[in-house]
Amino acid sequence: MEGRGMKMSGYPKDSSAASEKRRSWSWRRREGLGESEGEIDMDTLEILCEVQEKTNDGSSGLSSQEALKRLFDAIGDELATFNAANQCTWRSDIWSTLRDNHHLPISFISLTFLVFEFLVMVMSYVFNDKTRSLPLIEGIIVLLLTAINLTLCVREERLRRTEMIRSTQELLNSCDSCCSWMPSDYIDPCTPPSLSISLVHAYRDNAMVSVPSNLLVQGDVVVLGPGHTAPARVQQLSTEFPNRGPSFILEEGQVYHPVTQSSSTDGNKGTGVQPSQPHPREKFLVTESPFKQNLRTILNNSLKRPISIIGNEMHYITSTIIDKKLLFVILVLSLTVNILRTIFLKSESGHWSEMILLLQGYAILPLLPISFPIVWICLNLYGTARIKVLFTQLKEKEDPANEITLKEVLHCFCKNFLGDPSSLPRTASLLEILGSVTVWCCVDKEGILSLPNPCAEKVFFLKSRKHKTKEDLAGQGKERKESVCTWESEISRISSSQDGQESSDEEDDDDVSASLEDSESVEKNWNTCFKGHREVLNLSSDPESQFGLRFDDIRWQNHINSLKPLGLNILLNSCCKSPVRCLRFADHTGLLSLSYNSVPLPFFRRCLCLLGKEIGFMERALQLFSKQKYIFAVQSPINSSLRVPIHSHSFLSISKEKPIPTMVCLITKEENSGSLQLLTQGSADVVLDACTDYWDGSSLCPVTAFERKKVLDFYQRNSMSAYCVAFSYRPVTEQIPDEKSEDVYLELPSTAQWICSESDEMESASEISEAESENSDKDSAFNCFELLEADMEAASLLERVNIAENVESYQRILGGQIFIGVVTLQFQAKKDILPLIEDLNNAGIRFVYFSAENELRSRVFAERMGLETGWNCHISLREGGHLLEDRGSSATVSDRNTESLYDIQDDANVSGQDGDEKHVSWRVTHTESTEKISHKAEAVEMDPLLESQSDGGTLLGSSQISAPEDYWFFANRAKLPRGIQNIRPHLESVDNVPLLVPLFTDCTPSAVQEMIAIMQDFGEVVCCVGSSFNSANPAIFIQADIGIAVEPLFPQLCLKGLPKDFRSGTPQLGHENIREKLRQRFSEEQSIEDENELSPLELSAFLNALPCSLAFHRDTNFKFLSLIKEARRICFGLKNCFSFMLSCQLVLSATMLLSACFVLPPPLTGLHLLWLSCLIVPLLSLSLIGSPADPNLMTMMTGKNDKNFKDITYTVCFFFSVCFFPSLCICCLLLFPLNLHGFCISVNKKSTNCHYLLGFRNTTELWNGLRESHIQALAMAQDINAFFLVLIFVFLSSSYVHRLHLLWRKSPFVNRSWIISAVIILILQVIYFTLSQVGWSQDAPLVFHLTDVPVPSMIIIFLWPIVALGICELFKRRYIKERIRFQKRAKLKFGTKLGMNSPF
Repeated sequence: MEGRGMKMSGYPKDSSAASEKRRSWSWRRREGLGESEGEIDMDTLEILCEVQEKTNDGSSGLSSQEALKRLFDAIGDELATFNAANQCTWRSDIWSTLRDNHHLPISFISLTFLVFEFLVMVMSYVFNDKTRSLPLIEGIIVLLLTAINLTLCVREERLRRTEMIRSTQELLNSCDSCCSWMPSDYIDPCTPPSLSISLVHAYRDNAMVSVPSNLLVQGDVVVLGPGHTAPARVQQLSTEFPNRGPSFILEEGQVYHPVTQSSSTDGNKGTGVQPSQPHPREKFLVTESPFKQNLRTILNNSLKRPISIIGNEMHYITSTIIDKKLLFVILVLSLTVNILRTIFLKSESGHWSEMILLLQGYAILPLLPISFPIVWICLNLYGTARIKVLFTQLKEKEDPANEITLKEVLHCFCKNFLGDPSSLPRTASLLEILGSVTVWCCVDKEGILSLPNPCAEKVFFLKSRKHKTKEDLAGQGKERKESVCTWESEISRISSSQDGQESSDEEDDDDVSASLEDSESVEKNWNTCFKGHREVLNLSSDPESQFGLRFDDIRWQNHINSLKPLGLNILLNSCCKSPVRCLRFADHTGLLSLSYNSVPLPFFRRCLCLLGKEIGFMERALQLFSKQKYIFAVQSPINSSLRVPIHSHSFLSISKEKPIPTMVCLITKEENSGSLQLLTQGSADVVLDACTDYWDGSSLCPVTAFERKKVLDFYQRNSMSAYCVAFSYRPVTEQIPDEKSEDVYLELPSTAQWICSESDEMESASEISEAESENSDKDSAFNCFELLEADMEAASLLERVNIAENVESYQRILGGQIFIGVVTLQFQAKKDILPLIEDLNNAGIRFVYFSAENELRSRVFAERMGLETGWNCHISLREGGHLLEDRGSSATVSDRNTESLYDIQDDANVSGQDGDEKHVSWRVTHTESTEKISHKAEAVEMDPLLESQSDGGTLLGSSQISAPEDYWFFANRAKLPRGIQNIRPHLESVDNVPLLVPLFTDCTPSAVQEMIAIMQDFGEVVCCVGSSFNSANPAIFIQADIGIAVEPLFPQLCLKGLPKDFRSGTPQLGHENIREKLRQRFSEEQSIEDENELSPLELSAFLNALPCSLAFHRDTNFKFLSLIKEARRICFGLKNCFSFMLSCQLVLSATMLLSACFVLPPPLTGLHLLWLSCLIVPLLSLSLIGSPADPNLMTMMTGKNDKNFKDITYTVCFFFSVCFFPSLCICCLLLFPLNLHGFCISVNKKSTNCHYLLGFRNTTELWNGLRESHIQALAMAQDINAFFLVLIFVFLSSSYVHRLHLLWRKSPFVNRSWIISAVIILILQVIYFTLSQVGWSQDAPLVFHLTDVPVPSMIIIFLWPIVALGICELFKRRYIKERIRFQKRAKLKFGTKLGMNSPF
């Protein structure tokens, strides 16, 4: 998907190309010009004209009905195109079914043998003078079964090939006439952005709304701001600003980066605050529906998903072992033996047609697919139906008390069998994939793994040490000097602070000791007692929802005086009151960030109203203020005139992202007194530079280099993994300039002359702030949405903002502020994620998180989920592999940042006399600051560590980029590959560690697709979980073995009060329930009610979830463990079922072959073989699926899908030879000859007339008389053999009920289905025996009875099954030991990440 949108075609080569672009299409056709870069086709030109006409008439965009019609037409056209290119005929379906199909147990070879079986039976009947009609009946039955199996398999193949088409068509038909949308049905255009939700501002029904990007159609008018990613192929509409350059043509996924003109000239760069004008958003015309490409990818890749483990094992056994080897071997051996018998023992054998033709057909008949295809298809559909019913129950009930009813399962099974594509039972089987899944990956975080809004985590503020006495400090001086802080202690404090356990007092003491040298005296420490020390209060969010927050420290109210200005600032200058202004400012910062970032980094403000409420502010306190003016200030790198290396202790030195320093200031007016207040929020570095004092809870204290170090230390460390917002304020005594606009945009230089207020004004600010804080603590609940005047409409984003004129006045207003504190925000993991990951790890399923964020933030969140993030535990998929981009200003920061960073370096040697250095602000002149920075830069160049860093080189080579030494605990110390292009070579030539890591960072959709494909190539079975609102996810879902679409929680604009539903009626259940509701609605021909209609977001979710087997809302907790357990239980039962069925069929085939080798008559007739193969054995095998789940089932390793079948061959051969071969020998070599000999003795009193193997000695008839005069004796012996084999099968099947437990440890009678099946089978066999004997006795010249059966035979019949069961149990013990050894070895591999480059 990304590959289509990376080519930029909107920039013309020169002016001539631009003029050509403005000419008409017909002129270009006549001139013979090709469709070169930047040109548009006829359809686009016509749509462009239509949109221009509508725009001139006063309307914009399409109507909802027209857009919906175009969307359905586009989907229909794509389906028609795909169907035309992939026409399905019965001939092609038969060919694909029989030609090496891994999904079905039938092939050309097996079909050939079935035809051969029918022919030999018919030919045997014809050449035997039609005296015996039994072969003809058997041939007709084989023909019917062959036709049924072939028809069913071809039908399944057709349903599989058309499943995705039918699913799309069904959704299209269901939604075609049930959507009548109004602008109120769309998502609120001020919805906070989320990486899990793909929304774009577009015009629908003459209103600008947020439309899901996959619902865009050709002709839609979308609104894109600077730094926005194009949701589809778009072309810029004609703008009213002709001087801004030519129109853009953007491909899908391309960033809109307009050319801007700097408002300041080259002569005055960096000399002061400059006015700025944000680039307005522009209208773009969608020239191609983006969902067409997604649908094309889904359709093309729906049949390319990997074959499941069970499917590969089935194909290996049926095709490789049976069809290509075993059938030929048995056929050749049987034919050879019977030809020799016919030649050398002609008088003691049957008719030549029977010996040459019929017996070979009997020998291979049990191994032919006459019943297995039906069993295979029905069992898979039944298992899928059972899991689907369980999933529905888990969604509807928190803990379903009742078991799954057979009625519900059968109803779902019938729907699956008839071709219902809702859960994709044929292309992505829930049973086969969930039962063998080895990797569980998630590609979205916000609203799925975490809460949708970041929560306040820490509150930082400064307090003075005036309460410390000189004696207390002197008594602790020696102790501090003995425990000088080391970097290791700093590391431990950082890690504890990341866990939310930060101690302010102890940390501050360590920081003070770190800044003192051993030679310093206690007297010098007295100077530090008047310096500010930091206080950090931790907060915890409610794990149940995002609307709860509290302080961890119950004594937090001791700091209420420091928190009051912070709470007032939060609530008055909140993003909730001005969401449109926040969007415009985010566009502005995103555009500026593109100057030294490869991707835009817009500054999105986050709601902190819950913190203000927790501090204690109520409604009346906020109604005392009115909004006057917003001031948005940014510090752009464009005006930076100096370039110096970055200090190694800075977060910027190891961060790949360089955010823009920002300030958002609000001037408010207190209604009672009429005084003005400036409330500021923004980046801590730029806010701190604007401050000369800080509020310590009781008075104002000057900001020295010491406090500056404290604040920047906290900010830089927490900025690695969290969102940090600094707060400041000051009373405004200056007159606010009269401007044409309420909003003022300024650009701050690196250094400037600041004109600050006088000291008496500062004192008045303190008094005013204290008075406000006292008044603001007395009120009750408020509503953020009704606090200030109504915000501007979203359509105003298209308008220009007037440039500020009186910049000097704003420079005075912004200078000399009072620092309040810093608040950090972090995404909190949902409460059900930690137990889910733990349970998956116990089950041998690796949880993999594909994060789009950088390594540092991804690792911190991964730790919160319980993932390993140490060495060998994370890999960055960013292509290129360089930590610092080689771009114009990627390795530099602004001059102001540089100054602050190098001031920090010298803070360790700050003496007691601060002198001029205690006020670090913007008051310094440009010349002085330049000289200072130049001096610092020269000093830095002498540092070898900094020098090596400034070169842009890597410490560990191209395979691993190391962070600076001070941040070693954030770096991955092992040599793992970086970039998706290096993963596969590493796996092929180094080790398999990339397959074992739980975290991949810097992920793009294409990189995630490639990584999932790599995992599948190396045997992993991947289940992918992602947002159903992310338009990039369908391609990822279709790449994985199975996809699960989760409807994420929506972010809230304001967390105060009741949540606002921005989703406009999002579905709470999976898409199959919605479709069922639609079917019922259409079938009953009822009128469509508004509340039952599909919303735009619902339709978007259904389209994105097309390649998914399951879909649900995130309000439901993850309960996949129950689904996996049930899938594993059924899959384990399937393996037992097929293993037992294969063994039984091998016994039947080997019985016919072994009896031929020992010159015996056929021990079973063809009717016996069909009876046992098609009814008895399948029925007994199917009962094994009902076995209860093993207690250790969820701690077993399922194994990889690496197509290594060595263990399968060994297990089948071993158990057949041990458990079944002795019984086979007893039947052929003991029981059958003994019965024939006994029948002969009962007729001939002389034993010399009877042979042990051949029975009767009548050489004048076929088979020594057993085919003619004594035919009933042979029939009774064959019926006894069949009954004996059934008894053996029943007894040995009890050993398969609990495959991993010995019979005396776990009783098989817990499986009710097995008990019922065993009883029914024995009854049916007795009935068959009786009817067979009645039929054979009617025309037989001599009748034999059960009393003629020898006593030893009766003893063998009823005692040997018990002995066989004992033998099987003894050898099952060895199998259990082998299984335990395999599990231990697999778990060791699963939990070990030691590679060739391990640091240990």
